[in-house]
Amino acid sequence: MQRTGDLKLIQELNRSIILRTIRHYGPISRSEIAKKNKISPTTVTAAVKELIRQGLVYEDGIGISTGGRKPVLVRFSSDSKFIIAVAITNSSIKIAEMNLEAKVRRQMKEMVEKQFKLKTWLENDANAIALAEKRFGAYRKFKNLIYITIGDCLL
Repeated sequence: MQRTGDLKLIQELNRSIILRTIRHYGPISRSEIAKKNKISPTTVTAAVKELIRQGLVYEDGIGISTGGRKPVLVRFSSDSKFIIAVAITNSSIKIAEMNLEAKVRRQMKEMVEKQFKLKTWLENDANAIALAEKRFGAYRKFKNLIYITIGDCLL
């Protein structure tokens, strides 16, 4: 008995293999993708069409012909989509916008300034408290301030 999801699963697996091949070897022709992965050219063509529709790959020039038509090359589009990564530790928060190859496009501070149109400083909590106390708090009239925090990390 055949399950209905099998064809879609195979297509998804093929697209994943083809995308990985384009990312690793690109720019590359559809026929070369088919040869490297032992997948039919028809399957590769359909998968590449879908990957282009999704914006994950794009056609990038014409290759050298070994007889017949010159092949159209496809390339991975690493800047087509972006990932927002957030790292939170006891003393800091880091935010970065990265492309699909994990290259940082913007860091945190820049994104906050652009979004909210505010000058932004990133600082850990203890330093931020001390600066706020010195600038706006009860100790703003004093020249020097020592601020000590004692804490414990909860797991």
